[in-house]
Amino acid sequence: MIKENSLPMPTLSLSQRSEQPQQQQLEGTIDPQYTLQLPSPSWVRPNGADAPEVTAFSSRGPSLSAPGVIKPDVIAPGINILAAWSPYSNPSFIKGDDRRVVAFNILSSTSMSCPHVSGLAALLKSMHQNWSPTAIKSVLMTTAYTGYNWDFSILDISVEMLATPFAFGSGHVDPEGAAHPGFVYDTKPDDY
Repeated sequence: MIKENSLPMPTLSLSQRSEQPQQQQLEGTIDPQYTLQLPSPSWVRPNGADAPEVTAFSSRGPSLSAPGVIKPDVIAPGINILAAWSPYSNPSFIKGDDRRVVAFNILSSTSMSCPHVSGLAALLKSMHQNWSPTAIKSVLMTTAYTGYNWDFSILDISVEMLATPFAFGSGHVDPEGAAHPGFVYDTKPDDY
């Protein structure tokens, strides 16, 4: 997988499904050239609705160590996140490239969605100080949603189809819903 913003030139990446017909057409050609026409895919939502989506680099379930456990638990924003950046690292990720130093960078990874969920958990703890970590996880999972504005299902970009619980777990975190849940499951070690 190409790391976003890591190439020092204009680049286009295609999913494996989109790439196969082009690769077959170009194989065996002495001077390969291809004109790319981008039709509107059938899985694009109407009215410009483009979130939430499960990105291609997101881990999928089930858990390899416990196949009966659906993973991930939830999904959160992780694509094109403006984040603090170390002045000791260059944004191109090319060793020896010291042309620029930036204080912020736009990144995409599961490491970018983790701070969203951690911050949400901290906010929930500040609102409900008697909640245990298990209660907070319960609330995040039971209030997560699996559709966009309740009209469209979450998409799985890696397969260009509707996502399944093995891609989104309980769903996309909902900060407002988690702040005021209808019920809270709280478990103790003996419950396991």
